Amino acid sequence: MRFEHFKELYYKELERKEVVTSRLQWTISIFIILIGANLYCLNLLFKLEVIQWAMILLYGCTTLGLVVSAVFLAIPLWAKKVKYLPLPQELNNYFKTLVSHYQNEVEKEELVQTAYQDYLIDTYVSCTEFNTKLNDSKNKMISMSNVAMIICSVFLLLAFVVIAPAAANKDDIYKVEIIKGGEKVNE
Repeated sequence: MRFEHFKELYYKELERKEVVTSRLQWTISIFIILIGANLYCLNLLFKLEVIQWAMILLYGCTTLGLVVSAVFLAIPLWAKKVKYLPLPQELNNYFKTLVSHYQNEVEKEELVQTAYQDYLIDTYVSCTEFNTKLNDSKNKMISMSNVAMIICSVFLLLAFVVIAPAAANKDDIYKVEIIKGGEKVNE
């Protein structure tokens, strides 16, 4: 009963790792989109003849938000690796060691099984605890990155609202006329 409980917890935590990894991938995708939008605003900013302080301030806040978000994303990407159970060969060697250790005992089979199961429980507990803390830490950093990206998005939107009208050039606007059968259509 106790063994099954810890075994189930261990495998649930490994499943949770996959969910955290998937969440991280989505967050990185959104981060890349924000970088593209930020570079687009920078391109618009370079086209301006006159740059106002509000444009620079909003663009700077956007870039700062992206940097903060990148730091929070870097931590889960290069976090410690997941702790797995020992390899089957190591488990088998430990079992053989227990057999040789209890060979002179009267109830050696029961003692070996109990000691081996206790070893597995201790291993499951230590691996699960390590993986739980690791997953919680990654989730926290991803959440902090998401908050930074939301703030960055607000500043990016404000920067675009300030920069885009100033960057709009009347020379770049073209009038399109629809011609039907070679004649101009006036509607």
